[in-house]
Amino acid sequence: MNSIKIILALTLCAIAQLNVNADNRSLKLALEKSIKNQTPVFVIVTNKSTNNKSLKQAYAVIEEAKSEIGNVNVFELDKSSPKNADFVQKWQLNDESLPLIIALSPKGNYSGRIPAHAASTDKLVKLIPSPKLDEIYTISTNHKAILIVMGSRTDDVKAEVLENCQKAITKMKGKADVVNIDFEDTAEHDLLLSMKVNPLREKVITMVINKYGVKTKVFKGKISVDKIMTAALNEIEESCSHGSCGHQH
Repeated sequence: MNSIKIILALTLCAIAQLNVNADNRSLKLALEKSIKNQTPVFVIVTNKSTNNKSLKQAYAVIEEAKSEIGNVNVFELDKSSPKNADFVQKWQLNDESLPLIIALSPKGNYSGRIPAHAASTDKLVKLIPSPKLDEIYTISTNHKAILIVMGSRTDDVKAEVLENCQKAITKMKGKADVVNIDFEDTAEHDLLLSMKVNPLREKVITMVINKYGVKTKVFKGKISVDKIMTAALNEIEESCSHGSCGHQH
């Protein structure tokens, strides 16, 4: 979950609803169009000293990755241009090796970065989040707690947990949102593994992440509305230690 937490933190300050100035309006509009079309984006970050050879290499590896990802939009961003200062700040572009490839999800969420010289098809594919992980990023962007409910789509206990999550969200006046992950959804297997959930061994798991992107509780099986609310409204800003965030029955 550490990698998810890091990206959630960046997501809070780096997402697609960008307040940019008129000079870089074209890139802003291009990103907005990509979000509307649910198309992932790679932004190649350069500066005035970036040479053509390294830039071509960045485009080449992205082109190879397209064969697995599908439709992807690619844009360039000159880090050294004053007109792009907003993007530099939002994406925390510091002294990293350039060209740098930044990935944005189909929903416009920041989902990772890699120096072009270290990029490969496999690494770029992994930068594009699954649909449910993209939902998690979006909820985090809205500064809400995240209720991740995982289990078989036909499990009656899962249906009850989802119902209680909705009741809790209503009582919390919308301070949380639920992400429903089916064990049968092959697109989410890597996400489940990253959260150490084995669909072959587990039944219903509910993971609660607070508005700071910190996992506060992991529950097994049925869970009451009050317990959901307590976990969701927990405002700790650092990861739990000594097992305090372990499975609860």
